[in-house]
Amino acid sequence: MTLWERSGDTVRHQICHSNERQFLRDLVQCVSGTSGGRLARWLQPDPYVDTARCSLLYAKEDLRQGWPAVLTVVTRDQYGDVVHVPYLKVDAKALPIDKRDAGDEYTRKVRRVSEPDEHTFGGQPYPSLDVPYEITIKDKTYCHAITMMKAYENYSFEELRYISPAVKRSSETMLVRPHGNGTYSVTWTPASVGWYSLVITIDGYNMDEMHKVEVKETPQGLIPPKQSTVRKQPNQPSRLRKFVAKKSAGLRIRAHPSLQSEQIGVVPVNGTISFIDE
Repeated sequence: MTLWERSGDTVRHQICHSNERQFLRDLVQCVSGTSGGRLARWLQPDPYVDTARCSLLYAKEDLRQGWPAVLTVVTRDQYGDVVHVPYLKVDAKALPIDKRDAGDEYTRKVRRVSEPDEHTFGGQPYPSLDVPYEITIKDKTYCHAITMMKAYENYSFEELRYISPAVKRSSETMLVRPHGNGTYSVTWTPASVGWYSLVITIDGYNMDEMHKVEVKETPQGLIPPKQSTVRKQPNQPSRLRKFVAKKSAGLRIRAHPSLQSEQIGVVPVNGTISFIDE
């Protein structure tokens, strides 16, 4: 809103921020958590795929290095019901993360490593890691050990392992297969041991729930399971309710839980009631 104020011969230009404009912007963009977004949802009660209610089901004990695991993505609408949308694009990938980023539940104290000083390598200078590996020949003998090289002959295996950088893990893409009933099978064979963050994308939108899993080493002599056992997680209670009745003019809404209180609205048959915390 723009205001012009005249004071004598001076005209001052003032700009006022209007709540109505912000409300209309939230209404058009359907911004979640705003009054405009809630009104837009109420005006369009038709079901749609809600990424906040979609779920990912898997068994943690089956996530082993080199074992094929089957995960299940379930698409749900804003009411919590399973819905099937033809040609819905579902992508899944596993991003490697550090154990410290797995959350407070799995946080461990990490020992702080001091910076190398003059006594770290027995008085030897800090070794250079730019020397390429090559086989060393001494007394007509082929030596394949890196400590036999001229650049590293004064260092032990433990010292070289101490300064060597950690091998970075790459992200892994999963194969997704639709079943035509609102569920999708995700096949994943973890390539390495460690923590991963599972990212599920539905038509370009990420699922709100974050899944951080740990891939453990494969036990020796144990055969991989043929099919992963999926444990269904309990659904969170929905904040949307639909009024279903026969031969009814609607559900009356009163200001207080009393029949003598003022009626402030009516929910028609098959209308939707939204519970909001403000």
